[in-house]
Amino acid sequence: VLDAALVLMADHEVAASTLAVRAAASFGADPYAAVLTGMAAASGPRHAASSLHVRPVLARAAAQGPAVALGEVLGRGAPLHGFGQPLYPGGDPRATELLGRLRALPIDLTAVDGLLQLAASRRMPPPNCDFALAALAQATSMVPGASEAVFVLARTAGWVAHALEEYEQRTPFRLRAAYVGPRETGDGPT
Repeated sequence: VLDAALVLMADHEVAASTLAVRAAASFGADPYAAVLTGMAAASGPRHAASSLHVRPVLARAAAQGPAVALGEVLGRGAPLHGFGQPLYPGGDPRATELLGRLRALPIDLTAVDGLLQLAASRRMPPPNCDFALAALAQATSMVPGASEAVFVLARTAGWVAHALEEYEQRTPFRLRAAYVGPRETGDGPT
């Protein structure tokens, strides 16, 4: 299952972290620096670190039930990580594959399945790869932070491939910006 997770997470078009890697590589950054750029972009809660927010919800679902776990997140108005993927409104195929492989193992997925059933009954979006990575880490008793580490380790292979491609065909990354703030008058800024 871990091998499958590493393959499934290796590349996903040009996500923010991959764009950062490609931009760094296009200006000649060495592969180590390009990968570090990707790691920096991936470290945010809306990228690789998203799965870190799912793990406590899974732990709470195992201890107190899915309704309590989901209710706590929704009740405090916190963002719900692990559900929905804009590219896959019908469901993230990476999550489907990884969760299917997890179900083939002799492990207890009661909390995972209970949370998924409750989310579906509330018409929430299907789970994404962040949920699946958190489920893998929770169900196999990995150390805290393991789901993010698996994501970044897997993505590193993809980032290196993108950097190598960028070294050969250099994309001209030079975005333009237009100032849209207040205009100055004769008396100074307004």
